[in-house]
Amino acid sequence: MTSGKFAVYKTLSLPLILNCVADDSRAVFKLAVLTMSSPVLISSLFGKSGITLEDISCLRRAGFETVESVAYSPRTAFVDVEGLSAPGKIDELLMETYRLIPMWFITAKATMEINSKSAFKITTGSSDLDSIIGGGVESGFITEIFGESNTGKTQLSETLSVTCQLPFELGGGDGKCIYIYTDASFRPERVVKFAQRFGIQDKALDNINCAYAHNSDRQLQLLQDARPVLAQDRYALVIVDSCTHLFRSDYAGFNQLQARQSSLSNFLNTLKRIAMDVIPRLPILPS
Repeated sequence: MTSGKFAVYKTLSLPLILNCVADDSRAVFKLAVLTMSSPVLISSLFGKSGITLEDISCLRRAGFETVESVAYSPRTAFVDVEGLSAPGKIDELLMETYRLIPMWFITAKATMEINSKSAFKITTGSSDLDSIIGGGVESGFITEIFGESNTGKTQLSETLSVTCQLPFELGGGDGKCIYIYTDASFRPERVVKFAQRFGIQDKALDNINCAYAHNSDRQLQLLQDARPVLAQDRYALVIVDSCTHLFRSDYAGFNQLQARQSSLSNFLNTLKRIAMDVIPRLPILPS
């Protein structure tokens, strides 16, 4: 649905807000916001079907921090993982993950019940904006927001970094926030003011882990580095502001278009994998 400069698209397995700004008549992604639930740690596989601590360590070194990240990956993703070359080891590993993460057929009614119990919405801090997007930023979907420069997109993301910490009954996600910023626009002092409004100024900044990405390679690396962090604690939100700013500056010129699109696609696929890793027991519905 659209309303002026505002548009919402629901397509993936978790809320991903992409704010866009006009740039020479082209829509450019401004920021990405992800909301999520607690994952099942990879250590849960220890002792099952002969899975050892060394096997767990091999998986972690390869970037697998949760059972979901294993269950949702194709078998070919483990072929080159050092230490998992024993005959039948990969099959045993995948079989155990399937036992922990339901991936079989269920009725549409059961799916609806699971979604209704697992989904939550994070308030934007504005009742009018919440009503436009159906009550807030909803888990289980991608929400895309775009607009011209200086229309409040970064302030919205900073507000969400606060409201995601609120209890569920107050419109929050009852969790922490990871904030990756690429254009030095993040202002902790402004976050404090937003937190004062909701009465959590004493803990708001401690619950936001932030990092500055100086280039597109670092932006992707920070997102990958966030995966083990997300698996160890209750996080309700991940913000990337801006999502494509560095890709435009690092890959300037038409001759680098293919490389830029490939790198950006890798980044967006990493967002998707994180979404799948950190939302347990919900079906993934690509559209």
